[in-house]
Order: sequence, then C-alpha cells, then structure tokens
Amino acid sequence: NSPWNGEFIVSRRDGTTFYAQVHNAPITDHSGKLIGMIGVSSDISERMRSEKQLRRMSELLEKSGALAKIGGWEVDIETMKLSWTAETFRIADRISTIEPPLEEGINLFAPEARETIASAVQAAIDSGTPYDLELPIITEKGNHKWVQTQGFAEMANGKTVRIYGTFQDITEKKRAEEAHSV
Repeated sequence: NSPWNGEFIVSRRDGTTFYAQVHNAPITDHSGKLIGMIGVSSDISERMRSEKQLRRMSELLEKSGALAKIGGWEVDIETMKLSWTAETFRIADRISTIEPPLEEGINLFAPEARETIASAVQAAIDSGTPYDLELPIITEKGNHKWVQTQGFAEMANGKTVRIYGTFQDITEKKRAEEAHSV
C-alpha cells in the first residue's frame, strides 16, 4: 500500500479524453489497514502538446542541420562546458557522444588555425566580439576538412555569460575554389 503516480489518458463523462498526471496515496487506519485512497489529478494536455511540438521542432532543426551540414555549439562561461549538436559531432567525426572539453574542441582545428580560433573565442568571452572564420580542422578520424565557424556572445550585466555559434562543413566549397584557381 504505497503512494503511486503516473501519466494517463483519462476519459471525461462526455467521452472526450485528456492527459492527466495522477497522484494517489492509500489511507489507512491506526492499525495500518487500508480504508481508502486519496488522489489528485491534473490536466497536463497543454504540457503534452508543448512537449510534442518541441520534439517536432528539435527533429526539424536536426534534419535541417544535417542537410546544410551545419552544427551548433555553445560554451557556458561559468562552467566552461562545451555543448555540441549531433551535426557538430558528425562533422568532427567524433566517435564519443560526450562533448569534449573546450581545449579539446579548439585542438580539433589544424595546428596552424588553433591560435586564430583560440583568440577569436577569447575575444568573444572577454568583450563579446563576434567572429566568422573559415578554418581547417583535422577530425578525430584524421580527416582533413574545412569549416566555417561563427561565434556570438550572450551578455548579461555587461559580462559574457555564454558564447554560441555554428560549425559548417565547407570542405566541398573549398575544394571547388582550389580547383577553380588552378
């Protein structure tokens, strides 16, 4: 005789249904004998609709990113935690699904590009300076690619609290430019 809760589809008297969060608890007498139940139900239909819409929008964003070969990333300045979208993982040929530390993310760039990206990231952190760079990377699998990376700062009280941006595979574009210039 333990309390329990869950989400259910509930029918109204008129036959329509709605999603409900239900919490129930047993009522016992002084000897512990079950004498009844008490419960509370809350209509969570709007929350369920919102969650479904959010899943659809996330899926659309994911598919659009894959088609355009554009990933997203962000760094929480307080924790310096780097977060990537699935497309950023794909572009980087990252085997693990765990985001790398920021330093490892910077080291994804080819050695000749690391100072450029590190300076751009630091300027975004220090003063909110945005950037838009085309730089070479060497993926976790050793593939040489070109990316366009953009970075933007989110400020609060004159201080950068987050930087975020895009990470787009432009390898084909760069190869076409090289072939055209030869």
